[in-house]
Amino acid sequence: MEKLMKVLHKKLDQSTDKIHEVKIKKKKMEDLFAFDKLEYQDKNEFDYFKNEIMYQGILNKQAIEKAYKEGRTKMYDYYEVLSYPEKKRLMNYEISLALNEIICFIFEEQKIYIPFFEKKMNAIYENEMVLFDLKQYNRLMLDYKELILDHPYGYRTYDSEFSSLILVYEKEEEAAFYSEMKGRLYFLKGCEMLDFISLPFLEKEQFSLIASAYFEQDKVELVSLMSDFECINEKTYKKLMKISNK
Repeated sequence: MEKLMKVLHKKLDQSTDKIHEVKIKKKKMEDLFAFDKLEYQDKNEFDYFKNEIMYQGILNKQAIEKAYKEGRTKMYDYYEVLSYPEKKRLMNYEISLALNEIICFIFEEQKIYIPFFEKKMNAIYENEMVLFDLKQYNRLMLDYKELILDHPYGYRTYDSEFSSLILVYEKEEEAAFYSEMKGRLYFLKGCEMLDFISLPFLEKEQFSLIASAYFEQDKVELVSLMSDFECINEKTYKKLMKISNK
């Protein structure tokens, strides 16, 4: 399969760095990461989508924190004399206005607004922002690097509004996602990319069949499907079949 994939990359791949949408989004992500003193990961093809999730999570975090600060400003004259339950009630109302405007997904009955934070921290951002009155929490507005987790919710995060990817196949720990923007089908084991194939936009069922053949290491079936779906020309098909039959 390795030799087959090398030929596919050589025959089908084109640089995605010059795609206008990719360039614009990448610049926005790099700027936001730099502002929060975070490293922009760019080691492999799939890091772009990891960064997408991180980027939207940071925007959500900032939106919630802005609502907290604006709430404190509104209540400045009387905030300190309120009881904790009253502070929480009023602050949660302010936070709810921001939460209604941002994206999330649900994991184990908890709404996840910041997908690089654990579930407990997401619960705090949703219902306990009054804790940010305390120094140890308030500092997280500027310094939160140590709390960032790598895929705390598995590959499901890619199957959400935080990502531009489309889930087209899944079986146990194996999953395949398609990027319409980049024109590539990505194969994942857990949350790590195994490889990808450059493909035109197909029906979900067609993507699923190609992904299944890839994960089953069925080279002949993979090449046949790509030919049937007009993803490769006759010359490439014959070359790939020679490799597949060895």
